[in-house]
Amino acid sequence: MNDNAASANIGVSSDAYLSRFSTDGNLIWSTYFGGEEFENCNGVSCSNSGDNIFITGSTRSTSGVAVNGHQNNYGGGQSDAFLAKFNDLGIV
Repeated sequence: MNDNAASANIGVSSDAYLSRFSTDGNLIWSTYFGGEEFENCNGVSCSNSGDNIFITGSTRSTSGVAVNGHQNNYGGGQSDAFLAKFNDLGIV
């Protein structure tokens, strides 16, 4: 795992995770993302330059997911969506 993981603690149910590999298949870093509840990653993409990696998914966490976001608190209901941006070192 990345020493600079996006989340300080692994959630109770599940967290999203992300790994970056070199072109020859060697692991560069891995990290996880989420709050105190359930996170599910549904998609991943990277910028054209490869400097930024984006993940999207759903969450039921009430904290630990949004920072400077449109909606920083859980909206209620079944789950909320999230979009997170990581740099090429795996840091949010």
